[in-house]
Amino acid sequence: MISFILPTKNTLPYTKLAYSSLRKYNTDAEILLLDDLSTDGTIEWMKTLNDPNLVTWYNDPINFPKTYDDQTFSGHTITYNIGAQMAKNPIIGIFHSDMVCTENYTKNLIKYLKPKTIVSATRIEPPVYPGDNIKLIEDFGIYIEDFKQNDMEEFVKKKEVEYKNKITTNFFAPWIMYQDEYLDIGGMDPIFAPWPSEDSDFIERLYGLEYNIIQSWDSFVWHFCSRGHRWTTGKVQVETDVFKKNQQRSLTKFYEKWGKWPNPPAFNYSK
Repeated sequence: MISFILPTKNTLPYTKLAYSSLRKYNTDAEILLLDDLSTDGTIEWMKTLNDPNLVTWYNDPINFPKTYDDQTFSGHTITYNIGAQMAKNPIIGIFHSDMVCTENYTKNLIKYLKPKTIVSATRIEPPVYPGDNIKLIEDFGIYIEDFKQNDMEEFVKKKEVEYKNKITTNFFAPWIMYQDEYLDIGGMDPIFAPWPSEDSDFIERLYGLEYNIIQSWDSFVWHFCSRGHRWTTGKVQVETDVFKKNQQRSLTKFYEKWGKWPNPPAFNYSK
């Protein structure tokens, strides 16, 4: 059994789609929906959900978990860890609020899971970031209002056949691993709160511990890209001062810890 950890902050339309897609194809899985001080109606919506396999968590607006005195929210660096501690199942899966689950997503991840292994899915993204060798670029809509979900799902069916049982050694969310292993290695390092660079640090540690790092090329998610932290203005390619500040702090912390910058693409560990 698997527990999906789904953090959210002010991405209500995307969160609704992420949650409903996870539940549609994982009817009995535990979903942990963790709200990080949203102000867009997410909290009110979460309280209406009638789902016996849903666990909700709401950040404390006064005494919330944080790393730095000037933080105004926890970020997914911290909420990942909270979700992992709360999960009741032996497998945990990180899923972002701007992602859409597909029919065979979970099945085609779990088939590769074993001890000391982390398994990532393959992201299908709109053309907003440069292409690379760890994702597929297809224009099924940059914004949720334009999302061609049926076209995306038909595309996935073809790619599942084309890439059946193909794997590489890459890492990026969404991913799964055993809960006890995640907790034993300390989860995400809170010095990178609220984000980013926590994933880069995490995979550096797993790599050093000789974990198997697998990307499944027949497990797919649609990814709208960076709506939960980088592009929170409602428009892609428009960054806030909050993001720029936290990005610079996290990159500095990464360099202080590892003596290098994250390599672009940051989470590519192809051998």
